Amino acid sequence: MGYEIIFKFSRYAVAVGLSLVWLMLQFQQVSLAEMYKYKDELGRWQFTDKPPSHLQNDQSGHLTQVRLSTASKSQTKVDEPSTQNLAQMLQQRIQPSSPIEVASMAVVGIETHMGSGSGFFVTDQGHIITNKHVIRPSHTNKAYAQQLDTQKAQYTRREKQIKSDENELTTMYDDLAEYKQSIENGNGKANSIDQADYDFRLKRYNTLKQDLSKQKNEFNDKKKTFDQQFSDYKWKASVAAIAKTFKIFLKDRTVLNADLIYVSKNYDLAILKITDYTTPFLQAGTIGAMSQGDQVFAIGSPLGQRDSVTAGVLTNIQSQVVITDTQILPGNSGGPLIDPQGKVIAVNTIKYSQREGTEGFGHSIPFRIVQQELDFATRQ
Repeated sequence: MGYEIIFKFSRYAVAVGLSLVWLMLQFQQVSLAEMYKYKDELGRWQFTDKPPSHLQNDQSGHLTQVRLSTASKSQTKVDEPSTQNLAQMLQQRIQPSSPIEVASMAVVGIETHMGSGSGFFVTDQGHIITNKHVIRPSHTNKAYAQQLDTQKAQYTRREKQIKSDENELTTMYDDLAEYKQSIENGNGKANSIDQADYDFRLKRYNTLKQDLSKQKNEFNDKKKTFDQQFSDYKWKASVAAIAKTFKIFLKDRTVLNADLIYVSKNYDLAILKITDYTTPFLQAGTIGAMSQGDQVFAIGSPLGQRDSVTAGVLTNIQSQVVITDTQILPGNSGGPLIDPQGKVIAVNTIKYSQREGTEGFGHSIPFRIVQQELDFATRQ
């Protein structure tokens, strides 16, 4: 009897064990799901458990089948690229038709607390060259700062003058009160001449008082506006002096953030960088192969007009500066000076002219110097 019970129990245990093995095998078959990864039209990786209909017959290798265990999805790391291909995205959106348009896709607008400027990608890893005075504009705003200081001193002097005029009116009022008292103490009443003189003085006092009150109100309104402007400038200048992150605008108006990674000690250059993106970038041209009179182009955001191109010719080539008659307007600073093939030969910095608002010459930093600074910055 005991052996029969043990035998039946063993048969039962074997049956249960076989059932469990069968279930585990079935579960393993279900848990091994087929996943597909492919790049969409913007170059971003997408994942799906079904092959996309428009790629089912694609033999280009862009569609990759990946087997993932759903039982361990939380522990499985999919090999998904961390970058987005801005170069490909801009190529598809802009569809450039000339070397100049191709080059413009690598140019960005840069917004700072003190204004705006330009820059351009020099690597496919997001490195951006711009001017130091674009991201640290305080030293180039000395004229404006001096103008504000001059205006502040003028307001201070005017404020003192108004206070002095008020004191004079107070003295005049006291004198009038004494004069009125004296002419009334004669025979108890003022004679006609004294009264006429007093009335004239009183009328003059009231006129001066009204004029001064009007001037003071106008002055206070203007001073209030100026004080706000002065305070805003000081605040923006202090923030600009320590800012580490800046907004950049791509050719298609996409807005991204770029970090400041390097400020040159010797040149008007700085380097920003965006991360997790593959970027378009400008190829280096050969300034040594060019000569005076050759055509060049400046790309940037002059006067707030983003993505603009101006043309000119080389007027002088020196070891530390490239001079052109190309328009270099406020906002062009930091943008590239390129040759007709769309290759960069220099970085635009500033325009020099004899009088403000007149035509002048644009000065640019040779790209050879930029490459030296970039190499130094990336080795730090």
